[in-house]
Amino acid sequence: MNTQAVETPRHPIALRKEFIAEFERTILLKPIADRPEGQRSSKDYTILDASDNTTLFTASGRKFKKPSCREIRDSSGLPLFDIHYHTRMFKESWAIKLPGGDGVTLASTTAKRAPNKEKVEFPLSFQNAVDDGHVAMNVHAPGAYLYKFYVTVGDRQVISITHNMFDGASCTRGLPSERGKYMAHRAEWEAEVAADVDLSLVSCSRGCR
Repeated sequence: MNTQAVETPRHPIALRKEFIAEFERTILLKPIADRPEGQRSSKDYTILDASDNTTLFTASGRKFKKPSCREIRDSSGLPLFDIHYHTRMFKESWAIKLPGGDGVTLASTTAKRAPNKEKVEFPLSFQNAVDDGHVAMNVHAPGAYLYKFYVTVGDRQVISITHNMFDGASCTRGLPSERGKYMAHRAEWEAEVAADVDLSLVSCSRGCR
């Protein structure tokens, strides 16, 4: 499968239908430069429209504490949902919940790894905000270094997320090393999102982890 091209799904899909793309969009995920000399934050991301650099969403919160939780907000600061992440018995799991300590779980998933551990898949299902139907979505990581992800619904690829290797400030931190270890800590990402897809799903599709 071409992990760059995206296709419009057979019907609109959304967790938040107010963010459905009317046409194919390019989205940037950038660590917030909130430290001296422009150093990248270890916690926070801004999610931008690549066409004009307007802020669409922010991702912030606890990443390196227990439990890990990422808060997703819209451009006005309104909380949309939280992403909770944990690892148990070497299995990576995460859940998307409504904001708040007792938030309702919208979707959850546990990683499925290929026998050679070079491919990872996150099956994710949720209630479609458009028509109350059921959406079965899969987030795929096709390589061992986790610098590329793509999202499928049925037989269609609707989101493609790639590490921005050519960004001068991050390229030395985001590429696999000569020893085969993935060096990205907080990378910049670029996402292609098909028409009729909720843009906020980008934040749930691994790029902000």
